[in-house]
Amino acid sequence: MKKIFTSFVALMAVVAVNAQTEKYVAITADKTMATEFASVIDESSIATNVVDGSSTVNFSTASMSCVAVGSANPNDVETDETSEFPGWTAGYKDVKWEAKNQGDISFSYINGTGNPAVVMGYARKYSENQGTYFFTPDWTYYMSDGSNGLPQMGLYYKFAPKVDGYLSIQIWANKGNRRTFFVDDKTMKAMPYEVEGYINGQNEKVWDAEKGDSVSVKKWLTNDDIQALHDAAGKTEPEDAYIIGAGNQPFWGNLNVMVEAGKTYWLFQHSSQVGFQGYEFTPQAMPGAPEEYVAITADKTMATEFASIIDENSVATNVIDGTSVVLFNTANMDCMGVSSANPNDVETDETSEFAGWTAGYKDVKWEAKNQGDISFSYINGTGNPAVVMGYARKYSENQGTYFFTPDWTYYMSDGSNGLPQMGLYYKFAPKVDGYLSIQIWANKGNRRTFFVDDKTMKAMPYEVEGYINGQNEKVWDAEKGDSVSVKKWLTNEDIQALHDAAGKTDPEDAYIIGAGNQPFWGNLNVKVEGGKVYWLFQHSSQVGFQGYRFLTTGSPVGLKGDANDDTVVDVADITTIAAYILGNSVPVFNADNADANNDGSIDVSDITTVAGMILGN
Repeated sequence: MKKIFTSFVALMAVVAVNAQTEKYVAITADKTMATEFASVIDESSIATNVVDGSSTVNFSTASMSCVAVGSANPNDVETDETSEFPGWTAGYKDVKWEAKNQGDISFSYINGTGNPAVVMGYARKYSENQGTYFFTPDWTYYMSDGSNGLPQMGLYYKFAPKVDGYLSIQIWANKGNRRTFFVDDKTMKAMPYEVEGYINGQNEKVWDAEKGDSVSVKKWLTNDDIQALHDAAGKTEPEDAYIIGAGNQPFWGNLNVMVEAGKTYWLFQHSSQVGFQGYEFTPQAMPGAPEEYVAITADKTMATEFASIIDENSVATNVIDGTSVVLFNTANMDCMGVSSANPNDVETDETSEFAGWTAGYKDVKWEAKNQGDISFSYINGTGNPAVVMGYARKYSENQGTYFFTPDWTYYMSDGSNGLPQMGLYYKFAPKVDGYLSIQIWANKGNRRTFFVDDKTMKAMPYEVEGYINGQNEKVWDAEKGDSVSVKKWLTNEDIQALHDAAGKTDPEDAYIIGAGNQPFWGNLNVKVEGGKVYWLFQHSSQVGFQGYRFLTTGSPVGLKGDANDDTVVDVADITTIAAYILGNSVPVFNADNADANNDGSIDVSDITTVAGMILGN
């Protein structure tokens, strides 16, 4: 449950939007079970396909094969006062697949039978009251290091992906010590995952427009929110990392994890039954570690690329024609920061003709700044990113004369005004496809923040997560023994709700992050394509820049023939192209690379070209 990537869930949510997501619904909101489950139970939810005490249910989507196993414990131990184990009473308890619902929020789930024990045996105990020995069932449960082995009975689910991808499982997890495990069956070790959803008792106040008042509702928690509750509850033991509902409360929501083709993964709880609603699976190449560029550290130390071109007053020393350019990069991303000052004030003139600018430009700066009450350092450059800077002729009633003032034309999201020619902007040029998370500070009010494809010159949609000034929440402070008010980390959905509540309905308003005239600081997350160039800037102010993380998912640009995006050209690419031509499902397909002969279409001639490449022709 620890943070894998800031934020893995938010960033990979972009994957789900942009890739072909498969969905399996085990049970609907009205508690209607999928056929695979409904067809093996009777009117009392008792499984009709039990063999040796176990019911097995198979289900799948195109790229994922799954098995659910529910197996009951044997009936009670026969009573006996001897020192020898007398055995179990005949048969097993009923195995069930039951439709249940988490009460006050509509969250239906299937609950199976049996605690997932590695070994079930017996324990011989002595009764002080009766002065006799007796026997009770005794279980050995799974441990996260795999030392006890995997469950041989009880309830568990298996997931076997045919391709790499991103798996989001909708679960209900029991309270207290009911640890939830997602396990690689080869290593038998529990894997880290992220969760998002509801925990019983975690509420928040939201505005109800119909009532004209705030009301208390269940709060959708991010992985970071849940981790904060986990930490506050003092869960420090290694096994505690798998307790989702810290504070002895149930959880219901999504368990999110990356999985690899050809492996099998088990989902189960330590000593209870995990509820299962369904899953979403997005085929996607396994990401490596994200590339990271830190422009400025928490203590306001600038990266060399910025620090080396400014003087002690933060004035740029590499200015040419009023512009300072800074180049920086990581392995698969080339970047440029451009800071350019406006000319100095308009020369005063009482005639009707424009007299021109006063000599020179204002100083160009790269300054280290910090958002005060939360430690968020960022670099701020100079100049409003204007498409055109001109002048306006105005009349002074007081002085009875005409005068001239600077006049700017700014970018519009449809690209109709063109891209900025001055002021502050950043360019990002990925060499491969991937997911870009930029740490920014965005100014308030009408300071719209744009991320633009420079070919179309149109603003792209993106997601954000972070802090907005004035948005606080109460959290428990164990040291003080009381709740305290802190800045609230907002998901993209939280920010959208604020945006909607503020009545931001104009198309250009979609790019105002801090609805309510407040600054924002956090992550801007977006999917980018190799070979393209993207611009980041604000409408009429300066966007603060802390750095970026880039999670690559594609092949190197120009690797013709690599239709399945695995960075090599081989027979698998011929198979992929053939499947595409025949109209069959293709989990991962790079159309640009599949057009191996560069004729603008994908057909049999591309297969011939790839075959020649493999043979060295």
